[in-house]
Amino acid sequence: MKRILSIVISLALVISLCSVFSNVSYALGGDNLENAKLEETQLVRSLDSGLRALDSEQDRKAYEALLKKATKVANGEETSTIFELTLEDFGIKHDKFSAEDLGVSDLLDYSGAEPVITEAAVSALIALVDFDYERVVTQLIHSAPYELYWFDKTKGYNYSTPSIGYISNEEYPNGYLYLQSNVVVEMTVSAAYSLNSAQYTTDKGICKGVQTSLTKAAQIVEKHKAKSDYEKLVAYKEEICNLASYDQEAGNKDSQTPYGNQWQLIWVFDGDPTTNVVCEGYAKAFQYLCQISEFASSSIECISVNGIMYNEADDAEPVSENHMWNIVTMEDGLNYIVDITNCDEGTIGEPSSLFLAGMTGSVLEQYDKTISNKSVIYVYGYDTRMIFSQEALTLSGDDYEPPGRFNCNEYKSH
Repeated sequence: MKRILSIVISLALVISLCSVFSNVSYALGGDNLENAKLEETQLVRSLDSGLRALDSEQDRKAYEALLKKATKVANGEETSTIFELTLEDFGIKHDKFSAEDLGVSDLLDYSGAEPVITEAAVSALIALVDFDYERVVTQLIHSAPYELYWFDKTKGYNYSTPSIGYISNEEYPNGYLYLQSNVVVEMTVSAAYSLNSAQYTTDKGICKGVQTSLTKAAQIVEKHKAKSDYEKLVAYKEEICNLASYDQEAGNKDSQTPYGNQWQLIWVFDGDPTTNVVCEGYAKAFQYLCQISEFASSSIECISVNGIMYNEADDAEPVSENHMWNIVTMEDGLNYIVDITNCDEGTIGEPSSLFLAGMTGSVLEQYDKTISNKSVIYVYGYDTRMIFSQEALTLSGDDYEPPGRFNCNEYKSH
């Protein structure tokens, strides 16, 4: 028995096209640094962030295994993106399963012309390695900004459950079941990183070349490490806006640009002023810098979310686009929106109206804010609401105030 499911992620998640006007690009250089420690820190935080959002033990085991395998591909250590999840990946130490092991009365059904494995036994064995594949892969996309830069989510992924066999022998006179194959997740490689256009094979040389972008990111973190938590976040916003330009062609909702580096953090940190990104690249870059940083407060966490942004333009109907942005939890335990794309030069939030901003509204409906008499509205997408808790997505009603700074909201008349 082999069940194969092919998934193509919903368009709202697939391509985040952003509401933005224009911005300016600046390029910064940098020397090579040793990134191993920062990469390890970032991997741990990608793992922690994803595991906290997953409910079942099977989902968490699958997430951890896939993240580790994806990281090896991203680092240029492995090239195949056909990932096999073994029994060991799910914490199972043996490979033979009796009826007693599976909690069923019989392994075989003899009612027909030939004995067949009972449905109950099949279900019990598959349950040991089954997981919510859509939720797990979607969580990876939101929690691993670096590790999946090579993945073309517009092409989707395949998932297959194992086939099952039965054996009876002297040691097991009543027989046992075993897995004839492993769980397999096949993740499509984007054209920019594919080896000779292979669907599930990366070009190791190109992937190793990506490490120069990580070096630049590491330099940024090192440069600002002595600052306060708030000052670090402000500095990261400014660094990204100086490095990145918005790719108007790729960001056009009618664009034919294939999904690739414009949606990744790689082109933010590559030091090349001719490579531009859309909102997804901005959001992933900010999330990555947060992941490789050490903050004084253990409460600070950054996630990437997607959905729709409505932007009320002058003398026109409100503009709505698929969008990706960040939610940052600060030391006060409250969540704030960070939209780096729309903090860039020439945008409605320039320079910081949409940075650590509070908003009014709700998770299930919308959040809105008025900037210069114009309404900006954010609506979370289905996948964001699927993988993150309502608590994680609930925004503060007020803008963030750094510790020690006068907070006028405390003295408002009621």
